[in-house]
Parts: sequence; structure tokens; C-alpha cells
Amino acid sequence: MSITSQDKGKAAIIKYVKDALNPANGAAYWADPDGTNGPEGALLSQFIVKTLAEHVKAMEGCILEEQHFPVGAFILSITAVMRAFRMFTTGAFINAGPFSKDNIGALTTEWQESPSVKTFLAKPHRQDKLLRKVNKHLSGGSDTEGVNNDAGNNQHSGLGKGAHIIMDHSSPLRYDDDA
Repeated sequence: MSITSQDKGKAAIIKYVKDALNPANGAAYWADPDGTNGPEGALLSQFIVKTLAEHVKAMEGCILEEQHFPVGAFILSITAVMRAFRMFTTGAFINAGPFSKDNIGALTTEWQESPSVKTFLAKPHRQDKLLRKVNKHLSGGSDTEGVNNDAGNNQHSGLGKGAHIIMDHSSPLRYDDDA
């Protein structure tokens, strides 16, 4: 029994998706999964940047009294990226239904309450960095300059799980609710 090129293609997709969803260094979450000192840029991946950019583009011209970081759109972007990758875990598209509260509400809440998002939101310089990347993407520049987009070869995967702990090395875990 020989392996067809279609089977090889599916196997490559399965591996890419598994590697990309790896919370330790997956390209779905990290700006540079293969940084010199480990993964860098937690929750600043090209996929999150491009997804959030679509929200920012849709809001262009909207008049708000205050300018603030789009927390809800950020969380939905992370959720959308994770869900999009999960829809290819078999190597072919899996129709998971509409992007709705019924289908992704629990996952969105998990991300909202995750230490990863709470830590990210507690660091305004990271929010600023994400918005700079979004603006650069919207202006036609690359948001991934100098980034190696190889998803890594870690055997652990986030497939079938909820929100993960994804933080830069400079972000120690905080277990108290006062953060």
C-alpha cells in the first residue's frame, strides 16, 4: 500500500495545525515561535494580527469618545484563530458551523478569563505593540518581518483543549486574582 500525494498533503496539514496550536511555541499564538531564547511575542502572531486588523478596518470612521484597546475584538481574534486551525485538524476542512455564541461562547470565555490574556492586558506596551503591528499590516507593510514562521516540532498539542497559558518568558505566572 503506497501513500498518495494527497495523503502526504493531509499529513503535512495535520502536522502544521498540530504544531501551530502548540501553546509552547505554536505559530497560531507566537510572533516568533523560534526566537533565540525560546518563543517570543505571546499573542502577537501574524494570524492574530491579521484577524484583529479586519476588525480595526471595519471600525474605521467610527467615532468614539475614548480611544482604548479593543479587548473584546482581541479575545475574539484569538478565539477565531484557534477555531480556524482546529477546523483543519484532520487535514481537510471540518465545517464547525457558524462563529456564534453557541459554537464558540465557552472558548471565548475561557480566553477572556485566561492568565495569558489577563497578563497581556496588564502590560500596555504589549497592547501598543499589537496595535502597531495591526496598523503596519493595514498600511500594506509586513507584520512578520524577521520572523521565522516554522511552527516548531513539539510533540504536545493544544488540539481539542480550551484556552492555553501563553506568555513571554518575562511574564511570570500569577495565581492571585489581584493581578
